Amino acid sequence: WHRFLEGAADLSVIPRARIHEVVTKDGQNTLAEAFKKKKISLQTSLKPMLFYFAFNMRDPVLGGNEEKPRKLRRAISIAMDTEDFIRETQEGRADVCAGPVPSGVFGHEKGETVPRKSSIEEAKRLLAESGYPGGVGLDGKPLCIGFDSLMTKEDAAMSVWLTKRLAPLGISLEARTTSYKEFQKKLAQGTCQLFRWGWVLDYPDPENILFLFYGPFARCGGQTGDGVNCANYANPEFDRLFDRMASMENSPERLALVRKMQAILQEDVPWAMTLSLKERMLTHAWLGNVIPDGEPILNSLKYWK
Repeated sequence: WHRFLEGAADLSVIPRARIHEVVTKDGQNTLAEAFKKKKISLQTSLKPMLFYFAFNMRDPVLGGNEEKPRKLRRAISIAMDTEDFIRETQEGRADVCAGPVPSGVFGHEKGETVPRKSSIEEAKRLLAESGYPGGVGLDGKPLCIGFDSLMTKEDAAMSVWLTKRLAPLGISLEARTTSYKEFQKKLAQGTCQLFRWGWVLDYPDPENILFLFYGPFARCGGQTGDGVNCANYANPEFDRLFDRMASMENSPERLALVRKMQAILQEDVPWAMTLSLKERMLTHAWLGNVIPDGEPILNSLKYWK
């Protein structure tokens, strides 16, 4: 970073600790005047990866495709306001996805993962209909959700944010931090409740995203034993559409299938939030032809001037 400021390095990512010196905190990625005067440019693009919060669909409280747990997941998802999350924890380094298919990939749609028709009042209504009015179950016990995460500062900050967002519903949060190895073990055993994870695209195609929800690829109890479906989501109709869509060429018919699949996911809510992460890079004026990678291709260096 210091080499870049001195002009000894042509480009640099922005260190997180310096972000507010470089970019104005307006969510618009506006470069500060001090850097503009030095003829430094800000390049922004979406990374070929997803960041998401997921429910364990095998969990006895949050899981299942019955009406009540679906309403519970939806209530929690509404409370986890995506734009507030981006503003408070990501310094604007993310973009909201309507579904799991990110920008630049066939089938991407803009908007929220869960349509937010209303405010927290809608979430409270859904919570009551799910059997937890005011966050209290029929047994008289307050609802407490475990957030399974890694032992990092970022995860600790997310736990604080989640606690704040769920408090108006009367839901408390138990931060269950662990090592990476132990976290992977929890995923394999299906003992997580709510967790955050991510996925880097191998290639820009909706098959490489939507298979994260394919029933046979469930991490716990799936056919492969190490499946990518970490939420352990299973819906026979979704799986049937995936089998049709997976190997099709892009076409209006395929787009219709992808939209149907994303509509099913919006109804079932296996993920509470879906984000595309942004890459922000600074370059000096003498470096030309720089276009940040927006696809899973990392060979752009040879084009720079």
